[in-house]
Amino acid sequence: MSYYDSIVTLQTIEAQSSGCVSKQLLVSASPEFERLIAPAAGSLTPVELDVSDKDFRAFLWFLNANPLQFETYARSVDADARFMRSISIALVAGTFKATRIAEWAIVRIVEQLPHYQLVFTAVWNLCVLCANGCADIRVGPANERFAQIVHRVFLDAMKHAEDPIEWLDAVKAIPDSYLKGWAYFYILVRCPLQDIASDTRLTNLDRVRLTTGESHLRKYSAEIRTDAYRSSYADLSGLEVPTRLIATNVNTHGRSQSED
Repeated sequence: MSYYDSIVTLQTIEAQSSGCVSKQLLVSASPEFERLIAPAAGSLTPVELDVSDKDFRAFLWFLNANPLQFETYARSVDADARFMRSISIALVAGTFKATRIAEWAIVRIVEQLPHYQLVFTAVWNLCVLCANGCADIRVGPANERFAQIVHRVFLDAMKHAEDPIEWLDAVKAIPDSYLKGWAYFYILVRCPLQDIASDTRLTNLDRVRLTTGESHLRKYSAEIRTDAYRSSYADLSGLEVPTRLIATNVNTHGRSQSED
């Protein structure tokens, strides 16, 4: 086998970044790459990947370096660069179903989150990766802390989402009833009831759960006004008990075996 038969050239859709990678490395990372590079067999035409240049370069770094080198890298750059590289690797690995690599990156992200001082705006696909990783990774008692951090990041991202109904669609793919319940709760505090009734993205079961949630909000309105939820939802620290109950009740009401 010649050198050119053993490598493949990858580039981003924008064609601003490219790199040569061992086919064996790619396929060992994920069977998804085998499908992508098959049409390019024996061809020098680059395989295009629909990812950002920054994320692409981070993923190439991972493929071509021993992950243990991350420790050396971590000592040579600031926290921002280290954190963003981990996110980039997780996003590309998740996109191409490179599960082992995604889990490695997710663990690095979660390790760094408690020490990350700058404002972190979570994107939903990273949150879904983290939440799935939280469900899949089993590391004994440490997994509870892992789950707590992931939940905190996911809920913070949902809290600031312009379209919480879009997040519900993402959350349904996650085997985590806690997050699903909170997704319903954020829809209640962000969306007018007429939007909930008319939005075609919601199923009948969704509407039953949301109607139930609205009644729970009214139940607690003697203590905390519903209008206050909608106008100042940014600080939920004082609402932990009622909101947890509402989220739980909304999620469990009308549950069907086929959905959950």
